[in-house]
Amino acid sequence: MITTLTLALGASDTRAPMPDESDPATLVWVDYAGTPSAYFYRSDDEYWAYLPAVGAFRSGRDGRILAVPGEGVPESLVVDTYRRTIVPMTLQLLGRQVLHASAVETRAGVIAFCADSQTGKSTIAFGLSQRGYRVCADDALAFETTSAGVQVFELPFSIRLRPASAKYFDTPVPPAPELGPDGLISVGEKVAPLAALCVLTRQPEGERVRLARLDADAVIQRLLPHAYCFTLLDPELKRKTVEEYLRLAALVPVYEVRFAAAIDELPGLLNEIERVLIREAA
Repeated sequence: MITTLTLALGASDTRAPMPDESDPATLVWVDYAGTPSAYFYRSDDEYWAYLPAVGAFRSGRDGRILAVPGEGVPESLVVDTYRRTIVPMTLQLLGRQVLHASAVETRAGVIAFCADSQTGKSTIAFGLSQRGYRVCADDALAFETTSAGVQVFELPFSIRLRPASAKYFDTPVPPAPELGPDGLISVGEKVAPLAALCVLTRQPEGERVRLARLDADAVIQRLLPHAYCFTLLDPELKRKTVEEYLRLAALVPVYEVRFAAAIDELPGLLNEIERVLIREAA
């Protein structure tokens, strides 16, 4: 099944309802300084997201998304926020599951890397791309469980590297894919099997890389905090989300990967990922 999303920019006089932080149904994202960076909430049966630095977005059950940019916010930032944040959150609202992960495609299937922001997902994926593996997701991995396994659906993306990583690779990063005038995104056209999933954990420098497979109970505890969820107060959405992650834990091997944050230790980490995960999966 293909899910289609579109983006429209509201007129200059369009007004978006503001979030009520006291409402328990309002989901709030905070940055590393503890400052709210995004709000996800309902208003008169409509689903809204408000990002103070960008503007507001209304997600419709028909896949139509309305953007109300903040004053002086460039359209390029609105489109980038739509692609990186609003699309995965809306997909979960529409019944599809999306994990905060980056991924590469191998001969055996997709290997995904899940973690908090600034842990190293994109750096690892880009590092593996320099060894011949195609990056197929950055920050958002849409998936669906079936009786045969777990399928992932490719979303339009551009890999984003932190300055230290970009300097280390000294390689041009591919540009963001072009979106049409209506921001059309179709999910479900390009599908690949998920071969393995890694939960990344940083450890002190000098410690050797460690990969350990997680049992099913640990998988659920480690993955659900990284799920894109517009709301978990909707009983049906919550049920579907938990069921899909339970099936994922039963169908796909999930590993904890512990590694040092030092960028010069990256080759050893990539070697271990290739040895344990990619070659074993093949």
